[in-house]
Parts: sequence; structure tokens; C-alpha cells
Amino acid sequence: MKGRTDLQWSGSRRNWLIGAALATIVIAAAGPAPAGESSQDARGPCPVEGSWLAEVDIGAVFFVSYSRGDTGTGAAGAMAIEWLAFDPTLLGTFPDAVRVSQTIGAWRKVTAAEYRYTWIAYGFDASGAPLYSIRTSGTGTFPACDEIEFDYVLEIFPWPLNPLVDAPVACLPGTGLKHRIPVAQATCP
Repeated sequence: MKGRTDLQWSGSRRNWLIGAALATIVIAAAGPAPAGESSQDARGPCPVEGSWLAEVDIGAVFFVSYSRGDTGTGAAGAMAIEWLAFDPTLLGTFPDAVRVSQTIGAWRKVTAAEYRYTWIAYGFDASGAPLYSIRTSGTGTFPACDEIEFDYVLEIFPWPLNPLVDAPVACLPGTGLKHRIPVAQATCP
């Protein structure tokens, strides 16, 4: 079938099509949207993903690893914590506690310089019986890309309360600092 040559475009329709084509070219040439205008921008300039060494005001020290989830934006994912120093008694609240589980949680970037997180862990006695769970939520900000200042509220749930559905019986707020673990060149010969 041959193309029709007898079609007449009205002036307003032709002008609209030309305007739409020009707008598409201008938008494509402009590049990405400025920071704060798309969820993709929440990923930069400082990514959360990676490994960090952290300490908090009550003396706990830990490694935390942030991985990117399959959100399409890279601005959310999972987190895991490995304790280096932590008082399993929660400052004497559970004197029979002897260990705390590793933690698992989630994080989400809310701006280019801020993210929110929540994680859960359990405390156990010497026989391995659970004594409590803790849910910790907070906000982290980047004073520099290799440093995070964060606040938290640690919520306590005596066993068998469920930290995902029950109300906490006590809360402990605090602050901390994380330093990114870089890939480094050895300095020893």
C-alpha cells in the first residue's frame, strides 16, 4: 500500500506535532533531572551501599553492610550487622542474657544526603532460650561520603512479644558514627 499524498494537515495539528517533537528533543538534550526531582537521585551523591565500621554512644561497636535491593532506583535495600562489642544484658535490663543475634534489616534513601533504616535482633540466655527482641530505627546523614552520622531509637520487646506487631515496653534513644571501609593499598612492605 502506497502512502497517501492527498492528506491535508490543518495548521494547528501540524504546529502541535512540531511542538511535541521539539519538546522531546529539548527534554532529551537537557539530561537527567536536578537532584531531588527523581527517585534515582536519592542514590547519590553518597551511596549507602558498602561496608562500614560503626560505634554508638552506649559503647556498642559493629560492622554493618548495606546492599542494594531490586527497587529499580538503587535507593533501598537490605542491611546486616555483625557485633564486635555489645552488652547483651541491655545495660543490666536482662541480667541472664549472654549473647545477641546478628541483625537483619532494611534501609531506604529519602534524599541524596539522608536515609532511614530499621533492624531487628534477639537476645538469648546461656541455654539459647530467647529473652527479648530489639527493633532499632533511625536516620543517617552524610557529612562526607565516607562518614555517616546517625540517630536511633532502640525498642525493647521481652520474649514472646513480636517486634513487628507488638508495642515496645521500653525505648533507648542515641547517636552514632559510621566510617566506610575502603579498599586500601597495603602500607607494609
